Amino acid sequence: MTENNINSHKGFKHGVLGIGLILLLIVLTQITHLFKSDFGSLLIGLLTFAVGIISIIGFIKSLKGIKEPNTAKKIIGIVINFGIIMLFLSAIVANIYDIYMALT
Repeated sequence: MTENNINSHKGFKHGVLGIGLILLLIVLTQITHLFKSDFGSLLIGLLTFAVGIISIIGFIKSLKGIKEPNTAKKIIGIVINFGIIMLFLSAIVANIYDIYMALT
């Protein structure tokens, strides 16, 4: 890692961490689906929130490194973090819509 690409490389690392946590979420969803426990649902919700926060931090780091020299890690980090943020926002919108439909 060079001195010039510190922010974009940090953004990439956050993106990889976000993908890892999403994979963990998928595995936990499959495991807790069999047991139907409230703790599992709470854990999945907190992990989803953590993925959203990590991707927002990673996207901010990637944007801070926008003036750094272009590398593959920089572009992949921006795309991954932006994609995870869009997934996170769509989950929030879907939950708000479900709450609205349940209350009407």
